[in-house]
Amino acid sequence: MTEVARRAGVSQATVSRVVNRNGYVSDEVAESVTRAIEELGYQPVARRSTPEKEKAPSPTSPPGNMIALVMLDDSMDANPTLALSKLRGVEAAAANEGLTVSITRMHGGDPLPLTLQRKDIVGILLWGRSADSALKRALSHLPTMWLSSHAEDGGQVVLVGNEQAGRIAADYLIQHGVTRPAFLCLSPDRPAFAQRGNGFRFGLHVAGMESATFVSTESGSVPLDSLSRSEKFRIVATLVDQMLTSEHSTDGIFIPDDQITCLVYAELRKRAIEPGKDILIVSCGNEDAYLHGLHPRPATIDLAPEATGRLAVEQLLRLVRNPVAGKRASVVVTPELVLGDE
Repeated sequence: MTEVARRAGVSQATVSRVVNRNGYVSDEVAESVTRAIEELGYQPVARRSTPEKEKAPSPTSPPGNMIALVMLDDSMDANPTLALSKLRGVEAAAANEGLTVSITRMHGGDPLPLTLQRKDIVGILLWGRSADSALKRALSHLPTMWLSSHAEDGGQVVLVGNEQAGRIAADYLIQHGVTRPAFLCLSPDRPAFAQRGNGFRFGLHVAGMESATFVSTESGSVPLDSLSRSEKFRIVATLVDQMLTSEHSTDGIFIPDDQITCLVYAELRKRAIEPGKDILIVSCGNEDAYLHGLHPRPATIDLAPEATGRLAVEQLLRLVRNPVAGKRASVVVTPELVLGDE
């Protein structure tokens, strides 16, 4: 796969998408990868699992057979398709080690559920903004890995590259001749959106450019997923109007979430402005459920959620097998630009 990626001039993740027919790849890129596969004679082969009776216990196997994934808030509901991809990565990596995954939802003040009191738990994955002190004390004897941006100090964490996604967006707009870029954000209080915006502005700053920023002032305290469809449209309409009436005369936008990109497309067309022609758009998430019906399909940034889930399990098991591996390790998964209808 490495040789195919090198021959086609793409990443291994793109080769994987073509081979598995999973995720969006432009026709031109797919043809390039297919040609490289044929030239190199690459044949994907599924790894044959060893029958249970032939397996010998590994001296480095975890002492139990379960990983507990604790949902500390409702943040996964805001981006369900990305969350499910991340969960697929967690489950696949756990299954590869002969482990199961137990998912538990908890909110501050909730008593410790029986699931988290089991003796066969080898480690904990935390997903959310913060964990209360009682939960941290109850789980302090187990290796713990954060799987989301959080407000805690210290600890182990595996994250998607939000700031790098913003820099990729900036590079994309610059390379396509945009001279008056803007950042349009519906929910600026979300850490991931803030980080993407920071990366975007930094990427432009390095290139000697500045960005206009249009953010909602009324959705700050309201989770994005709790807004109704009409509320989202109303807020996006306000932001689009602000952008179009500003002195900045925007010719390119970075939108940090594919869900919002759909709404922006609709609002621009209501005003006889053609996305991709009159204003270039780069989105973020590579969520086909939201982008499939858009024409032209915008470029978007794949955050590699499945790879993030897999890596989180691998890092957690590294702590299980080597408890003195270190008090803090931050692992950031590199995002990738996915071209649209160029």
